[in-house]
Amino acid sequence: MHLDTLEAPNSPFLNWPGLVRWLASTRRSGKEGLFSWTCPWLPFALLLLFRYGLRSSCQWGQRSIESQESASKPTLANLTGLAQFHDLPQEILRVSGQVAAGRLASSSRSWAEGLQPHLQRDRVRLSMLEIFYIGGRMLMEVHTAQDHVQRMHVNGEAWQQVSQLPGARWAAAAAVLEQEILVMGGYSDGQDLDVVDCFQPAQSTWRRPPELKLTSPRSLFSAAALDGRIYIVGGTSCGREQDLCERCDGVGWESVLNLPLPRFGCSAVVTGGALYTIGGFSRGLVLRCCERLDPCARAWRALPSPTVARWSAAAVTLHGRIYVCGGFNGGSPLDIVERFSPSEESWEVLPSLTTPRKHLAAVRAGDSVYVLGGFDGNASTAAVERFNSGACGATGTWEKMRPLPIESEWGVAVAV
Repeated sequence: MHLDTLEAPNSPFLNWPGLVRWLASTRRSGKEGLFSWTCPWLPFALLLLFRYGLRSSCQWGQRSIESQESASKPTLANLTGLAQFHDLPQEILRVSGQVAAGRLASSSRSWAEGLQPHLQRDRVRLSMLEIFYIGGRMLMEVHTAQDHVQRMHVNGEAWQQVSQLPGARWAAAAAVLEQEILVMGGYSDGQDLDVVDCFQPAQSTWRRPPELKLTSPRSLFSAAALDGRIYIVGGTSCGREQDLCERCDGVGWESVLNLPLPRFGCSAVVTGGALYTIGGFSRGLVLRCCERLDPCARAWRALPSPTVARWSAAAVTLHGRIYVCGGFNGGSPLDIVERFSPSEESWEVLPSLTTPRKHLAAVRAGDSVYVLGGFDGNASTAAVERFNSGACGATGTWEKMRPLPIESEWGVAVAV
């Protein structure tokens, strides 16, 4: 890469956001040798660069800092005013964004320890006030795929249909990347899909970037966002169970580390800078398992199992804990809700859902967990419930909310 592609100001310093993004991109493109070696020492090298620049040209440095106060783009000169070294990770996140900072956080343990607290605060800062329920199917005499996009504000106002999917589908996966809702894959007209459609809630518009097309048609998989990247795990493709784990930062897909077992219908969530998978269906068996992928360690670790095996459940995180709701284990749809504490590595059973269901969706919005739709054993349901746990994560209760406008199962839900 040529240095002149890093928009440089009229100074001996390179543009700071460009430098960080370039360093992060070396990780994504597979240039691991130099980057992995320099990663732990990069902060110290940068600080030496700052010191040298200040000594060699104090007068220029002062003019640069003053000019940056009114400039729209922060540059490397902004960092000369940092009082302490631990301010550096926060500045990296501020000037380079979550995507580049997320790449650095997953590149080595030293960067992860420095960046994760700031990335976590950035995740909490993003207010999630609107819930979107997208797609799905309704069981009547036959399964009917749905293309609706429904929205509800967390204050409890009525659901509104705000758009339509470019194509009806069910058993897709969804996640939010840079304020866009990505609806990935799914099942329609007897086949798995490989398309990714991006919805912009503010404009109620869709786009279908060709570079985000899945590496293979897929349905019944799960997705979660971690520090500017979307991870997808498991699923089925043309009738074959998948063990793939892949991720995307808005440019394209890359393989991470395959699951220990192929599976579909598992749940995927993110908390504490790590990706978790729970349950699923594999080789004729319902799984009772919980596993964690640490992007730095690049290994799946088996954790204590939940109390029941299940697939087609829904899971979310709230206050650093994982909630797993409903699902199916071969009998009737489940109303069981369990909560996992990653710090204690222990499970506890919470109050049950008021409506047992499988093929449901769940989302965290504010300080609450919402479950939406599903199949109650007899028909598709429009029921919506909310669990209020309190700020400390204490045991709470489920309450019924405004139902969806139409019965639906296998839809996806996100909050923005």
